[in-house]
Amino acid sequence: MIIFFAEHANNDTITRRFCSLYLPPDSCEFEDEWVVNVDLGTKPDVITPSVPSILNESAVIVHVSDLHYDPTYTPGNNAVCDAPTCCKEDQGRPTNPSDGAGYWGDYRNCDSPLQLVNSTLQHIKQHHQKIDYVYFTGDFVYHGMWESTKEQHTQIITSIVRAFNETFQDTPVFFALGNHEPIQANA
Repeated sequence: MIIFFAEHANNDTITRRFCSLYLPPDSCEFEDEWVVNVDLGTKPDVITPSVPSILNESAVIVHVSDLHYDPTYTPGNNAVCDAPTCCKEDQGRPTNPSDGAGYWGDYRNCDSPLQLVNSTLQHIKQHHQKIDYVYFTGDFVYHGMWESTKEQHTQIITSIVRAFNETFQDTPVFFALGNHEPIQANA
């Protein structure tokens, strides 16, 4: 909204005043034009999967989303903490055992351990024998984006893609990135 207003307002003073309602005044300097050059490289070949005829067949599609795998999740560690996310290896054991993170995950301020991700995929595979396609629509990465690096994101995404491909070996899996996959700009 601020950018739209800044780009369409006729009076620079009004634009700065409006901006300073939301941002510190020294952040409200707008330049008229700027360019970002992006090398898109070579466009990959398009692979079109075979799609069943809607009139004659139906397809079974498994849709998975928002796994939020946290590689630092540690069963038994503190699930009730003052941090935005809990159950991490560096948060230690709680004084009250009922505040400990469960082996399969924890509904409190925790993301998913790898054993939950793998168990979920195995459960889907075992209980749905005929799957035509698997869609994973993002949010591979845990919620603590401010404490992660590009390398950690790459490892998490690689682990999840590998788990899907190993579980659904003969089934096409389509991946999309979610809002948690981008790494912060200053990393």
